[in-house]
Amino acid sequence: MKTNTSITGAILLTILLGGCATTEIVGEIPQPPSQLKAAHITVCRKRVFVGDGLATIISVDGNSVLRSGPGVCFSAALAPGRHTISVLGRSWAGPDMGKKTFNISAGSTFYFAVKNEEIEQVDRSYIDNLLHSNYKVVNVQK
Repeated sequence: MKTNTSITGAILLTILLGGCATTEIVGEIPQPPSQLKAAHITVCRKRVFVGDGLATIISVDGNSVLRSGPGVCFSAALAPGRHTISVLGRSWAGPDMGKKTFNISAGSTFYFAVKNEEIEQVDRSYIDNLLHSNYKVVNVQK
């Protein structure tokens, strides 16, 4: 009986430590009109703990952009104005959703870190530290 418990525990530990999400671009953010001076965003899905690889879908203005596990970032140009980033993730209890709405002016850059369903606005140095930690950067712009 003790052997079965040990084997079951080892299997569960392997699943938890292994993570299971891959990165998939599920949509693109269109370029803002060329006559506008663009605003920019950078969004990173944070690594929280080993094995936190459940997939999260990140959307911008209601359009799904990226389905990924942690350790992935993207940058995009946006038209100045009001925008919303939303996150749909799956926890062990079921789906979770978070939203962050913001106003951004021309020439500005905003940085966001996604942790599970939470979206936090952060500064550039925070994102730079993530990028120096072997985060993958993907292109989601047309």
